[in-house]
Amino acid sequence: MCIFDGIRRKLAADYLLSHFNTSTVVSTLSLRLSLYKIAAFAQGRVKDELLPTLGYKKISEIKTSYEDLEEPLTKLKNIDFILFNRIFVNYTNEFKNTFLSTEFGVQVDKVGFKYPETATKFINKLIDGVTYKRIADVIKTNDIHNETSLLAVNVAYLKVTLEVPFDLRQTKYSKFRQYNGKISSVPMMRKTETVLYIDDDFNKIKVINMKLASAGISMTVVIPIDLQSLNDFLNNLDKPDFFRKIKRRMRFELVDVEIPRFKIKTAIDWMDSLKKIGLKTIFDKNTTGLDSILKETAQNHHIHLSRAKQKNFLQVDEMGVFRQPPQEELKPKPADQRFAMEAIADRPFFFCINLHYDRSDYLKVEDIFSGIYFGPE
Repeated sequence: MCIFDGIRRKLAADYLLSHFNTSTVVSTLSLRLSLYKIAAFAQGRVKDELLPTLGYKKISEIKTSYEDLEEPLTKLKNIDFILFNRIFVNYTNEFKNTFLSTEFGVQVDKVGFKYPETATKFINKLIDGVTYKRIADVIKTNDIHNETSLLAVNVAYLKVTLEVPFDLRQTKYSKFRQYNGKISSVPMMRKTETVLYIDDDFNKIKVINMKLASAGISMTVVIPIDLQSLNDFLNNLDKPDFFRKIKRRMRFELVDVEIPRFKIKTAIDWMDSLKKIGLKTIFDKNTTGLDSILKETAQNHHIHLSRAKQKNFLQVDEMGVFRQPPQEELKPKPADQRFAMEAIADRPFFFCINLHYDRSDYLKVEDIFSGIYFGPE
């Protein structure tokens, strides 16, 4: 698990660092599901690069890993969550049925790449419908051309619904320091709740973890003391066991939590990031490592990954999909709550949405989303 965590978080950390000073949300899980699908057919050098990059030694390990993911991912239907994973190929009869079948939650669709404008409109309209118009224009016309081979498209949306929502009556506009000389006034949500909490003086961060309304899902927020501490945290994120060691020291505490109400939408082209961590041959137009996707009678050019496009949308507010606060939130607060610790996210911070494989093992998690919030644009 340690090696998997390091590789998975390296991709996220590299992207977030390259877009530092910008509010960004990524989903390496969504991307990897498409790569799992491709890896099942990979051969030669493509396979040799793809498996270790994903953190596995053989294909059977990927299938076992996805089986562990499938059940907790299904439970996400209980909250306002959308995960769209498709691989688009040219409209021909040269692809094997085994590749065209849905696997790892990834569906394969045929479109006419000879008509880029029409193909672009078709894909974007499909995403527009699936996400109820929340996410649009994922594919640009120049993403598709006559030489396009495989086009991987990932879209993920979540409106966070906390197990104990923030109290709307306590939300007020407060200062948010953006470390560039700018101070914004943002709606800060406040509540006092027993959460997993650590005040790590050595790493100069505060970490809180709050349960979401769907079983086995939580949100972790890492609040740095300053911008350099946030940068240092991201630079260490891919180190084996780094985040797990922090989480091992966390404890349940009564904490006054203040975080901004925010929403982030991020469009990503993963090609440069994937090449940076070792995936290069898969993008080579002359590779034969993915030819097993085709029928033996196919006259097509060699198969390669042309683009890996992603767009994510995360919303965090007081209620999530709930419209009325729970009755217990209306009760007077206990007097001893004045001793609660404080975690105030009034500066740029890191966050992740955690999917727990096993609720009895808090440390065994998968990040559905991870990102950084730098304040309103």
